[in-house]
Amino acid sequence: MLNTRVTVQFRFAIAALALLVVTNLMGCKADSNYFAASNASVGSGDGSTSDSTAGFRVRIKSKSGVDSFMHKMNDVAASCEIPLATVISTTPQPTSIQCMANMMEYDLWFYGWEYEVNVPSGACSFLDEEVYRYYAYEPGTGPSSIAIATLDGVLTSCSMGGVAMPFSSAVCVGPEASITAKGGVTCGYDYSVTGEDLTGPNCCSGRGVVSVATSITSLVGTPPVPTVTTTVQVNDLDYGGSAKSCTQSPMDGADVWSAQYTDLRAAPLITQLGSGGLLRSQKVPSVYSVREKRVAQKGNFYNAGFHDWTAYQTGAWDTNRVIPRAFVPIRDRGTAGTHTVAGQDVNSILSVGDGSYDFKCLGPAGEIKHRIRVYLNEWNTIEDYTAFKAGTDPTTVEPTRTGLAGVDCSAINSGYTCNTIWGWDDIINDTTYAVTTGLSGNGDKTAYVFPYEIFRPNADGSP
Repeated sequence: MLNTRVTVQFRFAIAALALLVVTNLMGCKADSNYFAASNASVGSGDGSTSDSTAGFRVRIKSKSGVDSFMHKMNDVAASCEIPLATVISTTPQPTSIQCMANMMEYDLWFYGWEYEVNVPSGACSFLDEEVYRYYAYEPGTGPSSIAIATLDGVLTSCSMGGVAMPFSSAVCVGPEASITAKGGVTCGYDYSVTGEDLTGPNCCSGRGVVSVATSITSLVGTPPVPTVTTTVQVNDLDYGGSAKSCTQSPMDGADVWSAQYTDLRAAPLITQLGSGGLLRSQKVPSVYSVREKRVAQKGNFYNAGFHDWTAYQTGAWDTNRVIPRAFVPIRDRGTAGTHTVAGQDVNSILSVGDGSYDFKCLGPAGEIKHRIRVYLNEWNTIEDYTAFKAGTDPTTVEPTRTGLAGVDCSAINSGYTCNTIWGWDDIINDTTYAVTTGLSGNGDKTAYVFPYEIFRPNADGSP
């Protein structure tokens, strides 16, 4: 069933999300609120000359008054680096590592962050930087066929993709679309319906056929005899959207990121190195700096893709974690096999990553020689953050702590939680939001959970 709309009152109540309208990417002014010039603790400035003593490395740039740190996964004392001897070896072994960058939630929301990447001379022919991206809205392909029958304006049957669907007298609701008794179709992946100043993109792709059998009862003859007249109208339907319009990255339309597609989505940034090296830094916009220009929202999932702290506590995060569907949707809500083109199931959806900022050291044939993936983790409390940085066992700290402020974290007890700004684990795990609306995963990381789920239209097609 399509989710019913959250009431206006509830929209305002969930201030922790503050999911508002995505604004036009065009006409963006220069981004502000970036880090100041790097200080001495992060090495030399940008340029073609790399740090000859370091390997293939990524570091988080420091800012006076803002605490942050980066480390290799499962070892807070290890730097995010593939050693120099490994990357310049005459017989190099391809190496891939994962790293965690850490910032406290409000610092990240206000400042954004900045990284520095070092590539030693002779290590890579190209550096491929692929920025963090996720599905802000759930994408999907609309039903390939919708068929309804009505009798005197009342629905009597309904199917989508050849599968019978539940219906009332006025509307039929399936997992991906709804249709009224008058034949009006609304795709559940189309968020372009306007209402209450909420407008999103159309993420519903594909084509379909709509068949409407209309039966009308009339009195014919003398004496009058009830007679049913049936007409059937069949129309082609182009859903008109695309999955890519659902994706979002902090680098979309950003002045500081030079690789852009024509629609201002951030493209992979490829730097040619030849036999040289590279040391460069990159500013990543904060939510605060781009609100009401590219996006207006509260959540740190805009910048931070780390997820599944429970799996990290086991020490085998990469094998035990469950990647949220907002990164790897796998497929939409359609019934498998009911919508195929040339024998291919078009309900499948491509992954846009796994929540990481991806750095690839490429050879001359484009082969990946070395790879570093960085996952940014936002921390709700200074107590947990400080303890983790000091090397405390991960099982005794919690980045997504949600206890009462003034009781479970040091703050004025004003009735608010320690969690000021939501991240991925918050939106997936929050049970109150899930029970109230049915929009969250209620702890199920395999559920269809997307930040802008609140935009989903009503079953009857209204906003």
